[in-house]
Parts: sequence; C-alpha cells; structure tokens
Amino acid sequence: MPESIDVALLQRDIARTTKRLESLDKKIRKKILRKAMRAATKPILKELRQQATRRTGNLKRTFAVQVTTEKGELIVGKAGQKKAMRKRRKAPHLHLVDQDTKPHTIKGAAFMNRAGELIRGDMEHPGTTGDKFVESVQRATKTIALKAFADKSAAELKAEVAGMGKA
Repeated sequence: MPESIDVALLQRDIARTTKRLESLDKKIRKKILRKAMRAATKPILKELRQQATRRTGNLKRTFAVQVTTEKGELIVGKAGQKKAMRKRRKAPHLHLVDQDTKPHTIKGAAFMNRAGELIRGDMEHPGTTGDKFVESVQRATKTIALKAFADKSAAELKAEVAGMGKA
C-alpha cells in the first residue's frame, strides 16, 4: 500500500522539458525542477484531499507535498501522508481506509458495542473493503500533473532567462 504517490515516475515523461534545462547552471536547473515538481504534486494533493473518506477529517489533513533531491539531480515529488507533522494530527490508518483488510481476531480487545456496553475479550473482525482512492487519484491526475510540470518549468525557465538578460 503506497503511503504516498511518488511523482518520480514523471521523470521519463518529462525528458523533453528537462533537455531544455541542460544548458543552464546546475543550481538554476535544480531550482526550476523543484518548483516544477512542486507544481506537479499540487493537483495530486488536491485530488487526494477530495477523494479521502471524511469521517473525522484527520486523514484529509495529514496529506502534504514534499519535494526532495535524491541521487544528485533527480527531483522527487511526493504527495501523501507526511510522517513528521508538527501541528497536524497523524492519521496512521490510511492503509486501513484505502486497502482491503482480511477477517482477523483482535486479541484482548476492549470496546463499546452499539448499546454502550463495555465488552472485553477476543473479537472476530469481519474485515473491510477499502476505498482504493490512492491508486485512482494517481491514475486520474497523471496528465494534469504533467501539464502543471511543463507549464511551471517553462515559466520558470523564461523568468531565469529574462533575469540573465538584465544582469
């Protein structure tokens, strides 16, 4: 179960865009790629928040975007649950909401039944059917993310070239 949608898969789709950046300085190229990758992950984040099941709202609030550099120049964008949230509550139950769970025994359980009675002991959990919204979001937002990446990188490249002309 993916905890995040890894946008690094876009790297093979954006070869034409990144080729235009090869002539630039490494620092400037990285800056442009970071901004473009952040723009590519935003529509994914928006869709994740819309598709997430709303019971308490904690799951929606834990989604975030993180753009990092891995292995030198590969810029990776991730939209998903951010592990080290400071001001937001974590919702470690994403996999339980998104994926199926098999029937299983919960040993030493203590829970309230619908009548409000406290019940202790082992409990047979029937399992659940997951919403599977993370995979559907990934499929649905791929082209939107690609367009956002291309648009932002083109705009940033234009701005950098214009800035070089003034200097």
